[in-house]
Amino acid sequence: MRIRGWSFVTALSVLMVLGLSHSGALAGADKATPAVPRQAATDSTTIAAGQVLFTKYCQLCHGPTGHGDGPGSVALNPKPRNFTQPSQFKSKNDEEVFQVISRGGAARKLSAAMPPWGPTLKPAQIWQLIAFVRSFPVRDSMAKAHAKP
Repeated sequence: MRIRGWSFVTALSVLMVLGLSHSGALAGADKATPAVPRQAATDSTTIAAGQVLFTKYCQLCHGPTGHGDGPGSVALNPKPRNFTQPSQFKSKNDEEVFQVISRGGAARKLSAAMPPWGPTLKPAQIWQLIAFVRSFPVRDSMAKAHAKP
């Protein structure tokens, strides 16, 4: 009886060690593939990378200061989103903004003039854009404060 008890404990220990090793291997596999964030980071490096992307892909319509007044906006109706006014955002959270950028406005029942950027941009780049766009209200407030005499 005593040997059977130790055999059971030994077998149970081996199974636990194998289980931990297997889950550790799976955790290692997760580290190899970076997870797509569910919210835009707010660090300066991410925002700066987003600014580069915004200048290249978005500024034509949304304008250099995010007011929705870029040269490409002249013929658009409705006008592009004014990022300096958070109240004008139809997409309230970052995941919704991600969907608008990646799939285009029509996919979210917004303006079809907003093209889908998912085929062009990687998910990490879209999150960088969101971080930059979310910084417009603060940037606009600071510019207005410095402009006052």
